[in-house]
Amino acid sequence: MTRIDDALAVTLNGLAAEDALVVAFSGGLDSTVLLHAAWRWSQTHRRRLRAMHINHQLQPAAADFQQQAEQICRALPIDCQSIKVKVIDEGEGIEAAARKARYHALAEHTQPDECIVLAHHADDQIETFLLQLFRGAGLKGLSAMPTEQIKLQRLFLRPLLTLSRAELEQYATEHQLRWIDDPTNADLRFRRNWLRQQLLPMLRQHYPGIDQALARVVEHCQQAQSLIDELAESDLAAVQRTEKTLSISRLLSLSAARQSALLRYWLSEQQQRVPNQQRLQDFLAQLSNATDRTECCYDGICLRVAGDALLQVPENWFRPIAEQHWQTDTPLFLESIQSTLQWRGMNNPEQPLRVSSLPSMSTKLSLAGESHRRTLKYLMQQLAVPVWLRAAWPCVWHGEQLLTLPGLLVTAEGERFLAEHQGEIILTGPIADCWQALQTPDALS
Repeated sequence: MTRIDDALAVTLNGLAAEDALVVAFSGGLDSTVLLHAAWRWSQTHRRRLRAMHINHQLQPAAADFQQQAEQICRALPIDCQSIKVKVIDEGEGIEAAARKARYHALAEHTQPDECIVLAHHADDQIETFLLQLFRGAGLKGLSAMPTEQIKLQRLFLRPLLTLSRAELEQYATEHQLRWIDDPTNADLRFRRNWLRQQLLPMLRQHYPGIDQALARVVEHCQQAQSLIDELAESDLAAVQRTEKTLSISRLLSLSAARQSALLRYWLSEQQQRVPNQQRLQDFLAQLSNATDRTECCYDGICLRVAGDALLQVPENWFRPIAEQHWQTDTPLFLESIQSTLQWRGMNNPEQPLRVSSLPSMSTKLSLAGESHRRTLKYLMQQLAVPVWLRAAWPCVWHGEQLLTLPGLLVTAEGERFLAEHQGEIILTGPIADCWQALQTPDALS
């Protein structure tokens, strides 16, 4: 048994008997050592094991690397699935964009009973810590990489974090392994490469024990972050209204530091990115005088307000609906709000219905069972529908008669029409889910 075998045993022996392993396999030294050691472990413990190679298509040799990785797997033999991804840099840098595409591909092409095993080692951990330090990260960033992590609804494992690259090289030599040397690892334009090849050698020359010292710092950061998460988890139980919403008044009763920690924890638990510290602080400062127009939008996510409720929704869910006609014998998918209208009933209308965004807020309506007419604005206010949700709610018409805002209200004309056709109109999707979350009674009230 080598130290690498021992490290794998510490992480993998605790898995459930039905769990299988998927090794993220680039074909480089680190993942080749991991794959070989994991294969040995799987043989002893009779576990399913396969490899997955992510082809980022970022260099001319990418196809050759994929072929070599597949050859290495066949020699063991281990099944290897190669996935090509398209890396889109949205301003975070090509390294971060490639990492994002890689993690999504790994999660998308694995099953819930498969654990994804990554080859990060102690040197990678130190590099990650320094990169986070230089960008001014908080404790969570300085905690670098955890051994176990739930991400994108998959379990990611890093069993080699306590081992140095030198130990991996020794293992590869002893077992006569062959691997791929990626020339981009020598490209100093990438910050991690510069740090690895220029900064760290200088630091080690002047501070011989710096690797061990930085490893201790990472461990201290992880312990401190764990304590913060435990407190945030306790606060969340007291502040959460429903599964998807927080109480703003109870959130504001906490200290500023606990407010920030709670929001970060809440978003992380929902597998969402967290806004930077300044944006988060500015948003929290606005909450004491919040209206339903108060929001914090970043990276495609919006934190939105509805009365005392705070919830997070994708930014692009709530867009105006292009007017269209609907033959009710088939469901109508509304792409702009990622929602579906469905007719349920005995008799489908012969003529298509019309679907649109809300008319003018001054439009007057008579609701089902009522004779008097009230403005749409008044009705929205009475229902406490936040402004940001109103703008995207679909309206269903028969000719010039407004029948219903499905899930919100039915007009007097709509009641007659639906009764005549013995039907109802159902809205499903994120709009309806969001409204349901706001209507669910506060669990702590």
